[in-house]
Amino acid sequence: MKISGMNSTYRFFTLEYFFKTMNDLEINNIELWTAPHHFFVDYQGYSNKDLMNLKELINKYKLNIHCICPEQTNPKIGNLAIQELEAHNRMISYFKYQINLAKELEASKVLITAGWGYLDKNKFSFWNQSIQSMKELCE
Repeated sequence: MKISGMNSTYRFFTLEYFFKTMNDLEINNIELWTAPHHFFVDYQGYSNKDLMNLKELINKYKLNIHCICPEQTNPKIGNLAIQELEAHNRMISYFKYQINLAKELEASKVLITAGWGYLDKNKFSFWNQSIQSMKELCE
């Protein structure tokens, strides 16, 4: 049975502490939550220096990042259902950087949720927007 560790449960510890703990527990598969205090990604990208530091830690502790888990849902930037054009464009850019990070780390997955819509608006329009956004990312 494969078990994966996820750093969101270690949000009050350093990323290196989390990696060391996973290594000590012989949990080699990691789902990396890209929270600002562990590995910062936004709609403008991420730092190459941070990426190099992350890769060093991964190698040091002999870990496999198999999934990237972006910060998302309310009120985070990663809301596939967002309909306002500028916010939508930032969200698409954000997820494209997350997908690129997965490629850089040889992670086979990026966890993406459907997003959310305003409660005073038609829920189907937000569902359709989520589908359209996912199609855009898949291209």
